[in-house]
Amino acid sequence: MEGAAGAADAGQEDSSPAAQESARAEDARAEDEAGSAPARAAETIPRVVTPDSADRAAASVHERGLILRARVAIETHTAFGYVEARRLLETHARQYPRGRLAREREALLRQLR
Repeated sequence: MEGAAGAADAGQEDSSPAAQESARAEDARAEDEAGSAPARAAETIPRVVTPDSADRAAASVHERGLILRARVAIETHTAFGYVEARRLLETHARQYPRGRLAREREALLRQLR
């Protein structure tokens, strides 16, 4: 008789809390996989970095660096610092005549006059 009861139990699903939780987790995973395929596909598409955008980023870093170094040189309050700041700001003016930091460059140049 035990064999028949065992066979009947084997055909039924395990109704323990752990088994129910496992089944719910499996169902949730299946829904996630079905529902988020487009989102997952969008995440896997690599961002294209064009040479142009890389050049702009590098130029931006260089432009900020020139202004920052000029500002630091001015803050030394020495003749050498003022000469170095003017050289950096003139370099900035040649390389970035209409750069994003052109107004700051002009303001710093006014301080040196």
